[in-house]
Amino acid sequence: MLTFVRTPGRALAIACAVVGVGVLADQFATHEIEGSGFALTVVRSIATPICLGAILAVTLHHPTGYDRTSRVLGSRWAAPLLALAMIATLQTLPAFWVELCMALLVGAVCVREDHPLARSLGAGPLRLVGVVSYGVYLMHMLAANAVRPLLGHDFGIDVFAAAAVVAIAMAYVSYRFFETPILRLKTRFGSAAAPPAPARRLASAQPVRT
Repeated sequence: MLTFVRTPGRALAIACAVVGVGVLADQFATHEIEGSGFALTVVRSIATPICLGAILAVTLHHPTGYDRTSRVLGSRWAAPLLALAMIATLQTLPAFWVELCMALLVGAVCVREDHPLARSLGAGPLRLVGVVSYGVYLMHMLAANAVRPLLGHDFGIDVFAAAAVVAIAMAYVSYRFFETPILRLKTRFGSAAAPPAPARRLASAQPVRT
């Protein structure tokens, strides 16, 4: 995808359109169509928050997209306002709007680090979750399926909380005893390769000030 968007303008629009169609198809299939079948199962397997995050990542990767998006997400108050909007819409608006706020919130805290939520997000426990977050992503359904029979139902705040604790614990064990030893092997194969151009650009960029 990152190679694809090196061509500016039209390529970026096409990439966003493709992901956007997937999001809309997912919403339509989830709420409007009943039944099974391979094609419908594939569409229902689309994770709207991941698709929205992919659109945002593609946009921020492109220099023009980053410049334009950062004018909004780079505001000092963008992150807390998006967090409040996400909480306020949990019970009042369709899930899509909560997921959109969530994706934009991730973008806001990446574009500008000195925001009012920075101290809370930098706390030790949340930093640990960030370190093992990919493992949480991989383990969360296993954790949810493990706690659901114990709680007697499939959804609810208690299911979410219990599954989150189990998923974080599983992800930490994986990171500590499986991922970390493998990562240490990098030093045995010469110096690490230089990061790609976008990583270098973001590493050298100064936080947006407004």
